[in-house]
Amino acid sequence: MSISGKVDPVVRRVAATDIAEALVEGLRDFQALPFYGLCFGALYAAGGIAIMLCLTAFGMVYLVYPLAAGFALIGPFVAIGLYEVSAAVSAASRSPSARSGRPCARAARSAGWRSSRCSCS
Repeated sequence: MSISGKVDPVVRRVAATDIAEALVEGLRDFQALPFYGLCFGALYAAGGIAIMLCLTAFGMVYLVYPLAAGFALIGPFVAIGLYEVSAAVSAASRSPSARSGRPCARAARSAGWRSSRCSCS
């Protein structure tokens, strides 16, 4: 029990095997759909370069480091797209009928993208 009267959460230990397993699963997802991971990485890198170039052009080079640190805070939100791709890969590997469709249609719909080739509801 904590001071507030609520039960404290259980903290589990992270072993080296847990980290290795996560890396293997991430590599599996990247090998299944490399385009999505490369696009997320390219957009993230392009955003950082754009911040640097804009600040340099406006003569505010002193703001590059603070804004770069702030830009890194959007990383968890970018990761949501990667989580959606991973979920699509996992769902496709579990059900054979999901392999015939577009594996990342759910991620595209949640991001607001529309595709004329997607027949998903």
